[in-house]
Amino acid sequence: CCDRSPINPTRKLNQLEKLTMKNNLTPSGDFIFEPLGINPHNLRAQFPTREQRLQYRAVVQWLTDCKPKQDATNMEKMRPYTESLHHLCNVKDWRSLHVILYFPVPISTTKARVSLPLSEYLLFKNLFTSLLEVSDNIINAFKADKNDLSNIQILKARALSGNGRLTEAIFIYNKLLDTNISEEIYLEAHAHLAVCKIQGENFLEGIKILNNSLILIDQCLLRRSDFFEDLQIKLVKLKADLLGELAYYKMNCSKFEEASNLYFGALSILEENQIIHAIINPLVHQGIILRKLFRTNESIDALQKAMVTAREIDNEEALIWIAHHLAWALRMEKKYQEAESNCLLSLEGYKKINDERGINDSYELLGWIRLDQGNVNDAIKNFETALKWRKANNRTQGTASCVMSLAVAYLRKGKLLKAVLTGLKGLNLYRKAGVLNWSRLYRILNFARIFRNLLLKIN
Repeated sequence: CCDRSPINPTRKLNQLEKLTMKNNLTPSGDFIFEPLGINPHNLRAQFPTREQRLQYRAVVQWLTDCKPKQDATNMEKMRPYTESLHHLCNVKDWRSLHVILYFPVPISTTKARVSLPLSEYLLFKNLFTSLLEVSDNIINAFKADKNDLSNIQILKARALSGNGRLTEAIFIYNKLLDTNISEEIYLEAHAHLAVCKIQGENFLEGIKILNNSLILIDQCLLRRSDFFEDLQIKLVKLKADLLGELAYYKMNCSKFEEASNLYFGALSILEENQIIHAIINPLVHQGIILRKLFRTNESIDALQKAMVTAREIDNEEALIWIAHHLAWALRMEKKYQEAESNCLLSLEGYKKINDERGINDSYELLGWIRLDQGNVNDAIKNFETALKWRKANNRTQGTASCVMSLAVAYLRKGKLLKAVLTGLKGLNLYRKAGVLNWSRLYRILNFARIFRNLLLKIN
């Protein structure tokens, strides 16, 4: 809505802008100014210097005059908060920064009245770049002071990992774990480090850290009955996240029953504690497991139910992700037009939110749909697009998947030697990733079946 200006931080909105801006995510009046300790009608008496008044007047204007339209992007809807944080950094108002950073932002839901602290809301909406900018601004403004920045460092690392910058996130978590930090921060850093290791396909170390984190969180929850409710909720959500990450690993090892039980455990924790915004992940993965068990109709039903839940909590990003996995299930049912429609929908959505991993996952899926439709050249083109990104980002397991996909495509094209060599390369990559299992072997056997059929045709 409004543009930040370093020269004039109090740019006034014209009357038309004021009349057309409306959105219930940003609070108004004393509801936020009272906890901030700001009297918007008497800034001159509160703040003696001109520079202070300019910055606080900008905060007042962002929180009152700038109300993004209902159809604005998630980033635009959050700008009144993020821009206010920018100006509060300029005057180094530590207390007010925390008020806004943890101010409750409502989630649209048909089931219950739910709100999240602003920092968590930014993560929920995949606004990782916005959170990274906010956390960097705060760290730079206060790094010379004695304020405890460990919580802000955690937010920065989570924003980095959300943007796929896992190495930088891991560095921050390790650095925090080597310093004198509170038990709460230690548990958070330890748990998120495990997740980053697993997402970076360092499974051996990641699972070891993860299991240790689960033990530490359980011990803490049993020992500390004096925790505030918010902190207890944070810890049980951490536990649910870790169970989900462990389930994801088990699923990739084709241990589907174990994975399903773990996702069910995570879902139970989230539902019992009414952590509604986080239930999509285990719901969708239950649908994915059913697909991997070739129970595709049940998978489609589960994913469609997850889609209903995502709409209920206004989670647009989840709808993109669900469309992707729904396309996989529909493809297995040979409903290629519906599969392609959902795949292109997810591809467009991933591009909109700049999710490179999602984009390239969609390209691989689109390659398989094209291959099923007999368009081998287009399939190879899509596989190669996904492979290029996965290689560049050291995604060993994803690279193996693309290589095996290309091997099947080369077989369909009749390039037998190239297909065999590519298939062996994919097999070796799965071994290196530590996820060579019966499911992968099934793909190789399918590869061999196609190879045999082609040889028979030649003869």
